[in-house]
Amino acid sequence: MPKIYRSEDGDKCDSEFEVLIVDDLIERGIPYEFHPGPFEYNRPVRAGYCLDCDKSNVRKGATYTPDLYLPRTDIYVELKGGSMTQASRGRLADFCRTGEVPIRFLFRDNRKIKGTKLNHLGWAARNKCEAAVGRRIPNAWL
Repeated sequence: MPKIYRSEDGDKCDSEFEVLIVDDLIERGIPYEFHPGPFEYNRPVRAGYCLDCDKSNVRKGATYTPDLYLPRTDIYVELKGGSMTQASRGRLADFCRTGEVPIRFLFRDNRKIKGTKLNHLGWAARNKCEAAVGRRIPNAWL
């Protein structure tokens, strides 16, 4: 049975890193929404091809739920406390590239991503995603 993590406010978190960040927001008196609901977006279909219009820019519908919403600055934050799988990196990059939602990534550390030459911040920069490393959300995002 997977371990259940809870913040000071009773929010059910997926990891100790999420608890650490949420509890810090509570301590600092910063309003937030935890898992604010899914966003719908269109992600590219790799090697897709449309028979109707003869184009290769094919997309399909997907949903994504960020970890936090900060209403003061209208920013969504995805918390990454461990390594990212290839599938997770692809989904996050696709969502970030839509530009429809102001999202930031907070990584617990800047470890090298398995199977690539990139670390977390390098991945974020390559995908044009704003990111930081640390155990607190940067003041500029609040």
